[in-house]
Amino acid sequence: VLLYGHAKSGKTMLTHAVCNEAGANLFNLSPHVLNKEGVNLQKLVQVVFRVARALAPSVIYLDECEKVFPGGKGKKKKKGEVGGGKSAKIKKDVIQQLKELEAMDRVLVIGNTSMPWEGDMKEFTNIFRGMICCVHPDYASRMRLWEAQIRKRGASLPKDSDYEVLAFMTNKYTARG
Repeated sequence: VLLYGHAKSGKTMLTHAVCNEAGANLFNLSPHVLNKEGVNLQKLVQVVFRVARALAPSVIYLDECEKVFPGGKGKKKKKGEVGGGKSAKIKKDVIQQLKELEAMDRVLVIGNTSMPWEGDMKEFTNIFRGMICCVHPDYASRMRLWEAQIRKRGASLPKDSDYEVLAFMTNKYTARG
């Protein structure tokens, strides 16, 4: 599954919720984890998939998928630009391991990206069976979130219209409480 949407829209939180509800182990193969010196990336990917199968149910988490599966073939990347570095080197190994996965292995691969246009869409559609857009909460959801959070802390607002003002003012904010 590929989760995509604006930064801070709850993609990582949703991944953790899936692991929690399923009682699954979480294995993080994100670029910020992989860009460490002295790590044999090919062996690391193989070991993660092997251990994930052994400790099933498991979730393998790929944050910033656009760096693992960079798009724009033939384009020259500047130093520090998305798509370069060690994380792109695991692309072949991840694809190979995904081909070997079966439904009986009970391993789910969840990819997150806030910039899907930077990645290779053909690879995304081949690798991930489903893509889910994560958006910021709408007006009605923000009202309910404010009411619940304020009530949870043992407080209340003088007028119901104050909740409406808070919901209006927090447009495009995340649901983190």
